[in-house]
Amino acid sequence: MTKNFETPEFLNYLQKKLDLEPFLLRDLMKEHSIFEAVDILVSKHNIDKEKIGQLFGGYIGYAYVDINNVIFDPQYMKSIPKEYLKMQVVLPLYKFGPAITVATARPTNPYLQNNIEKQLHSVISLVFSFPSDIINYIEKHYTE
Repeated sequence: MTKNFETPEFLNYLQKKLDLEPFLLRDLMKEHSIFEAVDILVSKHNIDKEKIGQLFGGYIGYAYVDINNVIFDPQYMKSIPKEYLKMQVVLPLYKFGPAITVATARPTNPYLQNNIEKQLHSVISLVFSFPSDIINYIEKHYTE
């Protein structure tokens, strides 16, 4: 069963693990996505993004990678069109053994994995990263 980040179960899990004020996360999500709410918690409530990332990844069973602290090989990113990367919110990082490690906010999506494997002509290993980090990285580092 694929776990969803917008469920009451996950929101309660985050609130307890981060020791948040009751209903803070739910109130934020009335006007924002879960990922926008995370950005607000980090920027305005001084919550550690690394800790939140580990909680997200652990909840769905995938490693969290802060792509701002990873050395990556740009050849893999550039082998997929920029607009596709942004639309799907994915970022190929590096090759480790036979697999290319790819960051995404939705690593539980099997269709996404199959599509990326076809485009990279390689098996991939998915890791979790926040969408704002992925999009910002693509915008900053993808050159035609």
